[in-house]
Amino acid sequence: MKKVLRVLMILALVLSLASGSALAAGEAEDAVVGVKSEHSYANEFLGIMASFSDEWYVLNDEETVQAMGYVVDSLDNRELAAQLSNNGVVCDLYALTLDNSGDNLNIQIENLGFLYGMVMSEDAYYDAAVPQLETGLGQLGMENIRVEKQVQDFAGSEHVCILVSGTYRGTPVYERMALVKAGSYMATVTAFSFDKARAADMLSLFEAYDAEALAA
Repeated sequence: MKKVLRVLMILALVLSLASGSALAAGEAEDAVVGVKSEHSYANEFLGIMASFSDEWYVLNDEETVQAMGYVVDSLDNRELAAQLSNNGVVCDLYALTLDNSGDNLNIQIENLGFLYGMVMSEDAYYDAAVPQLETGLGQLGMENIRVEKQVQDFAGSEHVCILVSGTYRGTPVYERMALVKAGSYMATVTAFSFDKARAADMLSLFEAYDAEALAA
């Protein structure tokens, strides 16, 4: 089961286009990354925020870097590990439940660069990234992979969402990924669960950024 969790933690990383102009991990501009605390996350640039109950644990920046490094180091596929180590994606949020269910949320932010940033919509990003996603999942040993596209409400606005399901050594796994384009950046908000309904429900924790509500 631990192996399953390590595999599923990096699905959003596999999704990245990893363009040559992307920033190195940890080098996102201060204005792009969000602010997080023990029970909250807010990102004005992306226009989203979330509150977490006591059943959630939000990793701080140092813990997030350590967790991502551990995931990459633990991969059996060294070629994929090397790709993920240099994919230029910043993990802006990693939160997990404390009930040992395996439920977790993460946000990956990628700098598409000047050219991609102008022309790359959420739809275009989906079309370009999904083949890499499916290939990466297969390399990780997942089977019965199914990837679907939906346009749905996320944090008060319509966004392209990617629904992923499959099995790993017979264990069903589910993820929902909401794509959020902001400026020349693309964020992937990913919810993972062994329960299909929970994967969908977790994205409802996010709402539109509200400065007045945060200041109250």
